[in-house]
Amino acid sequence: MKKRPSIAMLTALLAVVFAAGIGVYSSYIGMKIYQESSDNLFESFSQISKTFTLFVQRNWTVLGQWDGLLKNTGSDADAENIWPDVQGSKESWRYSDFYLLNEDSQYLTADGRKGSADSINGVFQEMYSKGEPIVSTYTATYGVPKIVFAMPMSRNLTLDGVTYTGIAVSYDTDVVDDLVDGSMYGGQSDCYVVRSNGDIVLELEPQTELCEEMTNLYDLSDHVDWKYGSMDDIRDCIQLGKSGSAQFTCDGVRNYLVAIPTAFSDWSLVGVIQADEVDGALYDVQNSSLILLG
Repeated sequence: MKKRPSIAMLTALLAVVFAAGIGVYSSYIGMKIYQESSDNLFESFSQISKTFTLFVQRNWTVLGQWDGLLKNTGSDADAENIWPDVQGSKESWRYSDFYLLNEDSQYLTADGRKGSADSINGVFQEMYSKGEPIVSTYTATYGVPKIVFAMPMSRNLTLDGVTYTGIAVSYDTDVVDDLVDGSMYGGQSDCYVVRSNGDIVLELEPQTELCEEMTNLYDLSDHVDWKYGSMDDIRDCIQLGKSGSAQFTCDGVRNYLVAIPTAFSDWSLVGVIQADEVDGALYDVQNSSLILLG
C-alpha cells in the first residue's frame, strides 16, 4: 500500500515529461515546416521578381523608343503616321492606353481621345516633380485600378495647338497580375512592390485584403500577432535589400510574409500568403502524428 503514492507520483511525472516532449516535438516540427515553406516561397517570389523586372524594363525600353520616334516629328501629319504602329502593338503588349501628356494634365491617346485626365493627375504631377520616369497606380474614372509608366519626353511636342511634355502607358492591374505572377496559390495571396520606407508602390495581386486602404506595409504590424519573426525583421530586409520571411496571424488566420529584393534601387517585392495554402498538408501530417503519440 505504501508504494501506491510513489507509483502515482511516478505516473504523473511520466505524463508531464511525455506532454512536455510532445510540446517540444510540436514546436520543433512547426519551425521546420515554417523554414521549409519559407524557402519554397522565396523560390516562387524570386521568379515573380525576375518577371516583374523584365516587365518594367520592357516598358521603359519601348517608351524610350516611342519617345525617339516622336522626337523626330515636325508636324501633326508626322505624328499621325506613328499612331498606327503604337496601336498595332496594343493587343500583343496588352496595355490599356498610350498617352502624351503635359503639366496641366491634358492628354492625347494613340487612338485619338484627348481631354483633361483628372483621375491620373497625381501620377503626372509626381513625374514632373521628380523630373524622372516613374511607375505608379491610380483608379480610372470608371473605377478600374490601373498601373501607369510615365516619363518626361526628350523634346516638347505640339499637336493641334497643345504642347505635350510627357509620355506614358497604362495597364489594368489584373492584366499586370496575369503577366507577372498569374495568381499564385489559388488567389489567396497578396503581392506588393514596396519602397524601403514601407510605402506600397504597386499592388500586383491584392487578394487577402488584410487591411483595407493600407498604403504602408509597416502599418500591418498594428493589426496582427507575430508567430515567427517580426515586422522589424522584414523592415531590415527591405531596407538592406535582403530576403526575409515572417509568419503572423490575423483574425485567427495564419499568413506568411516574405520580402524579396528586386533589380530596382529602393524597391522590394513583398508577398502575403495564407499559410494553409502553403503548408496546410504538412500541418495535417504533424497533427495526425501528435494524435497517434497521444
